[in-house]
Amino acid sequence: MQKQLPLFAILLAALILRVGFFTGISASDPLGYAEYAHKIATGNFAFEPHHYNTRFAVTAPVGLFFRLFGVGVGAAVIWPMICSLATVFLVYRLGLAVEGRRTGLVGASLFAFLPLDIALASDLFPEGVMTAMMTLAVYAFHRGYHGRVGRSSALALLFGGVALWAAYSAKMLGVLLLPILFLYVLLQGRRWGRFAWFALGFFILLLPEMITYKLYAGDWLFRQHAIAVAHEGTLGAIDANVNLLPRLLLAYPGITLVPHNLFGATFVLIWVAFVCGLIRRENLLILLLWFAGIFAYVNFGSSSLSRFVALPFHGRYLHPVTVPGVLLLASLFSRVWGDPPSSRRWSRAGAAGILAVVLLYAVGCAYLHTGRRSLPAQTSNDMRLLWEELASKKEWTLYTDPRSRRMLLFLSGYGEGDRLHIFPSNHESEEPESYLQRIPRGSFLLFNWREFRRPGRRNVLAGEMGDLAGRLVRSPELVHVGAFGRNLPPFWKQMATSPLFAVTLIPSERMEFLEEHDFPAASDLYRFGGGFAGPGP
Repeated sequence: MQKQLPLFAILLAALILRVGFFTGISASDPLGYAEYAHKIATGNFAFEPHHYNTRFAVTAPVGLFFRLFGVGVGAAVIWPMICSLATVFLVYRLGLAVEGRRTGLVGASLFAFLPLDIALASDLFPEGVMTAMMTLAVYAFHRGYHGRVGRSSALALLFGGVALWAAYSAKMLGVLLLPILFLYVLLQGRRWGRFAWFALGFFILLLPEMITYKLYAGDWLFRQHAIAVAHEGTLGAIDANVNLLPRLLLAYPGITLVPHNLFGATFVLIWVAFVCGLIRRENLLILLLWFAGIFAYVNFGSSSLSRFVALPFHGRYLHPVTVPGVLLLASLFSRVWGDPPSSRRWSRAGAAGILAVVLLYAVGCAYLHTGRRSLPAQTSNDMRLLWEELASKKEWTLYTDPRSRRMLLFLSGYGEGDRLHIFPSNHESEEPESYLQRIPRGSFLLFNWREFRRPGRRNVLAGEMGDLAGRLVRSPELVHVGAFGRNLPPFWKQMATSPLFAVTLIPSERMEFLEEHDFPAASDLYRFGGGFAGPGP
């Protein structure tokens, strides 16, 4: 029991960090997974050509928690939190199996403090679930492949294949472990019978899934085709393929070869450990193949089966390679540490000091990425504050952008759809006055500026939403403007202070910011007690 105290301490530290840097559901992809989880929970699920639709390893467990606890942020993040902490434990077990206890403990520490995993643990993206299942699959495979011949070995391999299917179900990228482990078997002993047990565990669930797609959607490869279509139409995929060479040569190296808020300094050292691992492969072959194979596909792979369509650039896509990465780095630390009396004291002290600095720096990066100043945390908090105000005003009807509506629907438990609407269509061909007349009197129009700003270009509004905002700011009336950041761009200062506005909702602390800077309309806005500014007198 005493020998397990370091592992318990690491798991406790991991839990404290994930709770301490809790952000909750962000106004992005997690809303789609929450929506399908709610459909599963209420028996309203149907196959749709969307990549969220068939990621059952993500949506089905969340649907179960919705049934047990009701729809809410807490219920939505139980499953990713479990997966995150389970991965910390599995990293330890895998490191122990591959190279020893010290490698397992250091690897678990590095992963427990990884800013990216800390962020994913309290949000509903598929990468955290996929990584947990991939790690479980590799651990079960390694144990069965190198264990004694017998029932326990076969069961471990079969279970590993099932875990691989779960990783694939969370995100198709998980299936790449199958050819990676095939290559490992080819280079390491060629025990094809054992690999067959592993593959059987995968296909025993994949085939019924494909039969289900054929019966209910008419396509054996419904999921693959749906994902290809969905990815090709996203802004991220369009941008990645328009700027293809920078995307392939600079994007992921740019966030891994230098310290970054997603990884701290860990990934920079992982590259050093990867090169060192190539020099002395020994027991590290499975980690090297796992790291190199997944990273190569994320960087150079295609989302389409028929033509090359580069994957969108998202730092979280690298999450599954961080497990073999931190174990490679832990192996390097362990070798520098050495075993007394063969190692020098200065080398052990130096390794311990570097590890401590890496972990502390990771905590700082986690604060910047997930803390109260971060964009996801600010957005989630503003939307929760807005919903608190809307929930107390049952007579209000709201028109907003699609993503903000999905966030508010989620916060309402999917029970307020009759008064939460998307902007009326065809606004770009109408005059602002006639457009506003199509919004029922007494309704509110929410401008969520984070949805309008084009990423990477400060103070520039994106697409048709920007056009709508520009038209309305010049119109003789306004219905609603909401969710400002503290550093208001000039355009939004104009909107916030325009005497043309009939109603403006601004968090009270930011009202004080406007008043401090003598914005003329700020004093004309009426504030609800401690909440939002509302209808003027």
